[in-house]
Amino acid sequence: MYNYKGEFILNIGNQGRGPGEYQYSMNTVFGLNNKIYIQSLYDLIEYNIDGTYSAKHKNTFGSDNDYIATWMFIKDSLIFGKVASATGSEKYKALIINLGGQTKYYFKNFINFNRTKPLASDDEQFANIYTFQNNIYFKEAYNDTLFRLTEQYQLIPVYVITLGSFTKPLSVREDISMEAMKKMGDYMSVGNVYQTNKYLFIDCFFSNQFPAKRLTPRVVYSDITSMYNTKSVLGIYNKSTRDLIFCRPTSTDNPLFTSGLFNDIDAGPRFFPQKMVNDSTMAMWIDAVQLKNHIQSDDFKNLNPKYPEKKKALKDLADNLSEYDNAVLIFVTFNK
Repeated sequence: MYNYKGEFILNIGNQGRGPGEYQYSMNTVFGLNNKIYIQSLYDLIEYNIDGTYSAKHKNTFGSDNDYIATWMFIKDSLIFGKVASATGSEKYKALIINLGGQTKYYFKNFINFNRTKPLASDDEQFANIYTFQNNIYFKEAYNDTLFRLTEQYQLIPVYVITLGSFTKPLSVREDISMEAMKKMGDYMSVGNVYQTNKYLFIDCFFSNQFPAKRLTPRVVYSDITSMYNTKSVLGIYNKSTRDLIFCRPTSTDNPLFTSGLFNDIDAGPRFFPQKMVNDSTMAMWIDAVQLKNHIQSDDFKNLNPKYPEKKKALKDLADNLSEYDNAVLIFVTFNK
C-alpha cells in the first residue's frame, strides 16, 4: 500500500501457501467494510486495513464450475462478477455471489458457441465493470452492449456499439487453431467503455485496421518483429449530440505518443484511460522506463505545451526516476 505521493505505507500479506498468504494476486479490492481483499485464483483472502490477516474464503470464485476473474463488491457484501467464457457454452455471463461463493442472482448468456478446448484469454475472462453516478456498468469485450445493473439486480442495455462488418464472427471466436488465430486481425472489438456526464470514452481495438505504424520494427521475440506500438484507438462519443470521433493515432516509435488524447499541458504521454477513479476522474499507468524514454523522444522535445514550466517539471521527475521504479500514475479530471 502507498499513499497518494507514492510513499510506501505497508505490505499486505505475503506470497506463499501458508495461513494468510496468497499464491496469486488476481485482484486487490477495498471492501465495503474497510477491509482489503485479494483474489488468489479461486480463493478470496481478507485483510484488515493495517495489512494483518483476517480470514480466508475458499473457492469464492469457482463455484458451480463457473470461474469469475473480474468482479466488484456491491451492497450487502455481495459480489457482482463476469463468468469467464472459456468454452463459449457457459450458461451465464455474470453472477452475483456472496463471500462463500453461493450464487444469489444469475444473468443468462445469450451469445453461445462451442470450442473444442477451453481458452483462458484475457478477452474471455475479463470485463469492464465500473461505477458511475452510483450505478454499476458492465461491458464484455465481445459483446456490443454496455449494461447497467439496477437496484433490482437486473442488467439493462444502455448503449449498443455496432462494428458492422468488422464484428468478429462466432465461428472465428470458437476456432482456436493457428489458421483461425491469423484471421483475428481482420476484425475489431470494443473493450473498456468509461464515461463522464458528457462523454463516453471507448477503447476500440482496430487490430490490422490500425491506421498508424512504427517508424522502425519492434523486436517482439527473437527474430519476430512488429510494426505496431498498440492497435487501440480512443473514441469519444458525445452523449447529447450523438457524435463519435476518434483520436487520430501517430506513426512514431514512441508507444506513449501513439494513441489517446494529446497532452498539451506539459507535453507528457498521450492519455488513454485505463480506470475510472470517480465520476469525472480517470487514471492511466505507465512504466517508469517508458516515461524516461518519452522524455528523450523527439515527440516530447518538439512539442510546445501551454505550460512550459510544467514540461520542465515533468522532465525533472523523469530524470529522477530509476527504470526499476514503480509504475507512474497519471490522473486526468474532465470538466463536468
